[in-house]
Amino acid sequence: MEEVKYTIYKLVDPTSKEVRYIGLTFNSLKQRLRSHYSEKSKSHKSNWVQSLRRQGLRPLIEAIESDISSYDDVCDREIHYIEKYKSEGHRLTNMASGGNKNKKMSKETRRKMSESAKNRDFKLVLSEETKRVLSDKSKKRFEDYNEREKLRISNKKYEDSKTDDQKLEDILKQNNKFVLQYDKEMNFICEYPSINNASKLLSIDVSNIIKCCKGKVKSSGGFIWKYK
Repeated sequence: MEEVKYTIYKLVDPTSKEVRYIGLTFNSLKQRLRSHYSEKSKSHKSNWVQSLRRQGLRPLIEAIESDISSYDDVCDREIHYIEKYKSEGHRLTNMASGGNKNKKMSKETRRKMSESAKNRDFKLVLSEETKRVLSDKSKKRFEDYNEREKLRISNKKYEDSKTDDQKLEDILKQNNKFVLQYDKEMNFICEYPSINNASKLLSIDVSNIIKCCKGKVKSSGGFIWKYK
């Protein structure tokens, strides 16, 4: 399996040559720039990129460091470069200190995000036809090996970014979920207060029950398992 390599990069204003953003990616710089250019969020960085786009311009993207194997290292390097360029007077559009595993937003940024969330009063409702189309597109997309590999790398990056406390919390939440036991004809048999409890009573491996609950395997220990 191919080893994931990360790159620290900077986005540069094409007219003033000022560095405006520091980021990290495991994709090619061309792919990352295309992602920034098409982004529709309301972040400071996105607003800046879109202002360039309206002028028929796009930011320049340049590698600062590349071929970094460790996710922890690349997060630390991103934090370092954000601090470095800010100290040199560059008006970075980064909202956080960098390093996905240790992002620190300012009180003002948190306040604005909180106010924005409070003012949202809508619920997205999709028609059955729209749901079907999205489902078909998703299935077709992941028939492609390259797309599945991108998802695997993305998931790995997300899991690697979690602290030890977050990983422990995930395990505790998972183990404290009620689980329902069915036979292979989907006739209800029993309810258990946790996966660990069911595992101990029936001598079935915890990980196999979890896989069944998540739909990764059809059954475990001769039974079908569902989260309550």
